[in-house]
Amino acid sequence: MVGVVLALSGCGQGVVRDESGRIVEAGSVDVFDLRLGDCFNLDEGGGGGRVGVPCGEPHLFEVYHRFDLDDGVFPGEDLIRQEWFRVCRSAFERFIGVEFGASALDISAVFPTRQSWEDHDDREVVCAVTPIEEGETLTGTMRASRR
Repeated sequence: MVGVVLALSGCGQGVVRDESGRIVEAGSVDVFDLRLGDCFNLDEGGGGGRVGVPCGEPHLFEVYHRFDLDDGVFPGEDLIRQEWFRVCRSAFERFIGVEFGASALDISAVFPTRQSWEDHDDREVVCAVTPIEEGETLTGTMRASRR
């Protein structure tokens, strides 16, 4: 099972980060401001935003890889899905420590929509690890967890 997170941004109070850039106080975080190692949940208000949280708190997603798609005409959602899955799956083992098929974790991605591609020159894909079981959350980083 592979999840997908599509919304562009959240609103409200932003996250607070320490000197190293880690989230130390929860708050809304725009998709364009997600950093490697950030942990986040979806906004429960139904607006599609993201709430960044310290990784020590329960969360649904942890950013483990980012990459840009090739420039040009919008390739379509199906091709973008194929590419993000290929690249995110490849980066998964380096981050978790076991191959994707042997893990108890799943992957998800935030990727450009036609509108963000055309209106904001958005080419970035954000790969995130997430629990495979519905209703489960993560606590702490999954880096090198071999989970």
